[in-house]
Amino acid sequence: AVLQYLGDHFVPALVPANGTLARARLQEILNYLAAEYHKAWTPLFYLAKGADATDAQRPVIAKQTYLNGLLADGRDYLLGNDFSVADTYLFAVTRWSVNFGISLEALPALQAFMARVEARPSVKAVLKAEGLPELFNKA
Repeated sequence: AVLQYLGDHFVPALVPANGTLARARLQEILNYLAAEYHKAWTPLFYLAKGADATDAQRPVIAKQTYLNGLLADGRDYLLGNDFSVADTYLFAVTRWSVNFGISLEALPALQAFMARVEARPSVKAVLKAEGLPELFNKA
């Protein structure tokens, strides 16, 4: 709800118009990202220091595999060829993969998505402002 509100009020180009099928698709993918994907990361944040993360990584990898399948149909972004607030959410959460030792090598469509989003000038500017490294477009 918050991402849609921000899009509606500050960057309307990032959200489809209310009442459209595209808006329903946005809500569908945002619900999946929040209720399934984001939630799957929770056990990783509560692992004991030095504990084996393999079991905690499995649900995340399963969700990433599903998302890779969505993106593997040739679309650039979650809603097709239009960048949306859903893409910002997927990008932010998926960056955690590096911190938790989850490789995207077996997920080429998701890996390409991450590189594509990271290459956007607005994303580059945010990463620089936050002092965060580029992880998917290394020279």
